[in-house]
Amino acid sequence: MDELKTTNTELAVQITALQNDLTVLREKVNTATAHAALSDTTMKQIVALENTLNLVRSAVNQNDQEIDALQIEAAKAHRPWYRDATVMVALLALLFSFGTTVVSYYRTTQQDVHDSRAELRTLLQRLNVLPRENLELGSKYDATTAVQLSSMINAENSLIVDQAAQIVARISNHVTTTECLMVARALTQAGRHFESDRLHKQAFDASQTPFDEMAACRSYAQLKFTLGDVQAGREYYQKALEVFQKSPSQVPYLAEWSDAWTESYWATDELNRQNLTEATQYLKKSSALMAKLPQGLASEQVNAQLKDFEKKLRKLEAGLK
Repeated sequence: MDELKTTNTELAVQITALQNDLTVLREKVNTATAHAALSDTTMKQIVALENTLNLVRSAVNQNDQEIDALQIEAAKAHRPWYRDATVMVALLALLFSFGTTVVSYYRTTQQDVHDSRAELRTLLQRLNVLPRENLELGSKYDATTAVQLSSMINAENSLIVDQAAQIVARISNHVTTTECLMVARALTQAGRHFESDRLHKQAFDASQTPFDEMAACRSYAQLKFTLGDVQAGREYYQKALEVFQKSPSQVPYLAEWSDAWTESYWATDELNRQNLTEATQYLKKSSALMAKLPQGLASEQVNAQLKDFEKKLRKLEAGLK
């Protein structure tokens, strides 16, 4: 820009000199007689001077325009970016685009989670129905047909368990303890103990209430007994009984009812391992807890299970004698 200013100064000097020369020539023309013809040389000098003067003026105007443009750019360079309207418009457009993308991604993710959970609930409902259908086959069909239909139900059960396990893995941060345990038990029944173990641990992480923790401990204890790890099974049954000691329930009836079921399950697992002493011990504890509870449907179910358990225990004791 400084070079252009210097050039303009030099051109201004040239313009002044040209204007002086042109003035001198015009004075000669004015002093000549009106009828005297100007020489060709004088006319050519005047035309040449005027052309040169126009060219110099054009160059000066062009330089002035370039100087103005450079001054504008220089002003922009010294101005903070947040005062540049073009930059601010581009930045706001970028922020809007980014915000729209984030919101769209969040809504898509939430919709996917919602759809996955709805599909998981449907699969779990079907898993609950299949054992009953399998049990009813013997009373509805002959032995050969029942076996064939049972194999089909088992295949369907395996397929549904696979789908449910995949959904739980995909939305692991959005499933409840109950959902994890239902899939874990189905995996245990299918003999897929390693996957069942992993889902039980996920059920512990997802637990939000004492009932969730108690259910996870009790189910995990049953898995350990199934795997033959009796000591670990007993430890988790004991943890299930201690849950409401650490976090007392506002409704004691529910805690005692839950503990009665835990003692009953514990006794059943001990009986299945032919540990008669331990089975008898936990059967008595369950009966004692049930005796404290008001009579109702839940207590009647537990009492019916206890009576059936006592029959099995007596039969087993008689067989061992």
